[in-house]
Amino acid sequence: MEVSLVFDVGKTNKKILLFDHDQNLVSEKIEVFEEISDEDGFPCDDIVKIKNWVLHHFQDVKTNQLYDLKNVSFSTYGASFVHLDQNGEIVCPLYNYLKPFPENLKNDFLQKYGTAESLSLATASPFMDLLNSGLQLYYIKYAKPDFYQKIKTSLHLPQYLSYLISDQLYSDYTSIGCHTLLWDFVKNDYHSWVFSEGFDQKLAPIWNQKEFFIIKNDCKIGLGLHDTSAAVIPFLKNVKEQFLIISTGTWCIVLNPFDKTDLTEQKLKSDCLNFMKYNGSTIRLSRLFLGKEHDFQELRISSHFESEPETYKKINYSMNEINLYISNLSFENELITKYIQLSHTENNWNISVFNSYKEAYFFLMYGLVKLLFNSIKLVDNITCNKIYIDGGFAKNQLFVLLLNKMLPQKEFIVSDVSQASSIGANLLIQNSSVLN
Repeated sequence: MEVSLVFDVGKTNKKILLFDHDQNLVSEKIEVFEEISDEDGFPCDDIVKIKNWVLHHFQDVKTNQLYDLKNVSFSTYGASFVHLDQNGEIVCPLYNYLKPFPENLKNDFLQKYGTAESLSLATASPFMDLLNSGLQLYYIKYAKPDFYQKIKTSLHLPQYLSYLISDQLYSDYTSIGCHTLLWDFVKNDYHSWVFSEGFDQKLAPIWNQKEFFIIKNDCKIGLGLHDTSAAVIPFLKNVKEQFLIISTGTWCIVLNPFDKTDLTEQKLKSDCLNFMKYNGSTIRLSRLFLGKEHDFQELRISSHFESEPETYKKINYSMNEINLYISNLSFENELITKYIQLSHTENNWNISVFNSYKEAYFFLMYGLVKLLFNSIKLVDNITCNKIYIDGGFAKNQLFVLLLNKMLPQKEFIVSDVSQASSIGANLLIQNSSVLN
């Protein structure tokens, strides 16, 4: 059987998927790797384990007599660099994008290169410390100079995984353009600060070919894609009218591939930004750390009411119940949107005011969907009447019902593309000319 192999690397789950020629899923394996600690004791993904996992499963499929491997693709989370020495060996840990960025380095950076607001407007990215992968390079240069001296090439995680198979060093637009602070969207080139720091010498050349793959031993090797940008590809290929996508998971991301208006300072402050597609064109999006907050608060609800975790999966809500809950909305219930604000380290939401797991979970979702409503408005326009819901929350009945309740003029469609980022990465190899 002719098959395509996709490595889909998320912060939580690492997936290996096989598709046949018609994009039908042949097999899927999901693994969860325990985090390790970097030299400062901060948790991070184990890049050596990920490397060995990719190489092992590639060889496993390549040598399996049941399969004829035609394509290998990679879709991973963003804001993560793998730094290589002159021999292609890993120099330092895969630093976690949630690792604190030293305040003195932040002040030095802004003193040299301007205000956070001006940098954000030029790079279409909020200033988010190490979530801006460009600042990871800055951090290593000044906080870890011994590491920096050894770095020959820095690759974003998707392109590193591709390099493991292809032996080719390239950068791609989807990784460069995802809140990195690296790309000047006005000049359509790296921002001037990147050249001033000499980072352009550390970054691999940007892929500028018509086809988005490298051929090696009669197999097409994808360049690697940022997972959010990859997830848009199946919709761009199959949906003819304009649309929005709500891509749900650890992050909840609302995407509008058709919004070409200028970003404003206010939108950037609300975590609204631009990404880039594989061909360098822009995607407007807004982000919330929604899935992470949902899981944290749901465990608190389960513990408080001595229920099994994820009890919500066994509960259904009727529209009558939803209307009744909303009509009885009190100030205490409403506080979910004020306490959470997607930072669960303090000001925890008071669950004791609720009478049951079902009631508490309703108001958790009500508050989270209210925050999402505001996020949708940041990227919405009147020409996008269809909104596709993709990812884990697409299976959450209450999530979908509340969105319909809050935006009755929109048509919400639960996507049946359950592996959108994986399929998108594979489609780009098979249909480059169509997708361009």
